[in-house]
Amino acid sequence: MHLDWYDRGILTFVLGCAPDAEPSNDASLARFGITTPRVMRRFDAVLDAVRSHQFPLDDADLTLVHRAVDYRDHMPRTG
Repeated sequence: MHLDWYDRGILTFVLGCAPDAEPSNDASLARFGITTPRVMRRFDAVLDAVRSHQFPLDDADLTLVHRAVDYRDHMPRTG
């Protein structure tokens, strides 16, 4: 299995932000047509789905997911 282009794009986009920062709302809207809170919910949903269902992923997607999980685990989150 592999991530689809949209979910891969969300993970890559968030990982491209400065450490301990979320993407700007303007950037989120321009790239995905949704607000930053929705981008971050999708980011979390992708990681939760992969982790809870333990989907087999190809090496590139597995590496991306591991980077995203590490990013999320070290990011201060606001309520």
